[in-house]
Amino acid sequence: RMQQQAAALVQALGVRGGYTDVRALIGPVASAEMVLSTARSAIKDAGPNGTVVFVFSGYGVGGDFGEPVLLTEGATVANPLETGLDVARLADVLRPGHKEQHVFVLIDATHAGNVDGVALIGPSASEWPHRSTDGLTVMTPKIGSAGSQRIGLVSAFSDALSARADTDDDGRLSMTEL
Repeated sequence: RMQQQAAALVQALGVRGGYTDVRALIGPVASAEMVLSTARSAIKDAGPNGTVVFVFSGYGVGGDFGEPVLLTEGATVANPLETGLDVARLADVLRPGHKEQHVFVLIDATHAGNVDGVALIGPSASEWPHRSTDGLTVMTPKIGSAGSQRIGLVSAFSDALSARADTDDDGRLSMTEL
């Protein structure tokens, strides 16, 4: 299901969002190092006035005790910091490189349930490293109480793109339009 949502988002970013450089790491290629490498090159390639939209849809752990890790390809809940993607490392890479550059980060890595007794609670936007950086916007789901309805951020974002959120009709979506 997450891979289908990711594929739909790639389509929406290119067709409706007007983005000509969409890089997708889906499935086995989405290792921690590949995610970091792709994020680094996207920040560099966007240029000083560009926009980078980074989306992660998957599982995360450690958000409930201050050490959030994304469970990228090959990661285990037994050793998430050693095998997954430490959010602090990702946050360092996703900092805007120029004053006029914008980086939008959407992380959907908090889910009901657990794996081997480890709760699937990824990072929260309120605890994102460097969150006060100009040009950086971070969105994550709110961790709700039992029985609350969870909205999938990736599918909601994809729906927003498909519904033509481009209110100024310039053919591109800005951060304010999102």
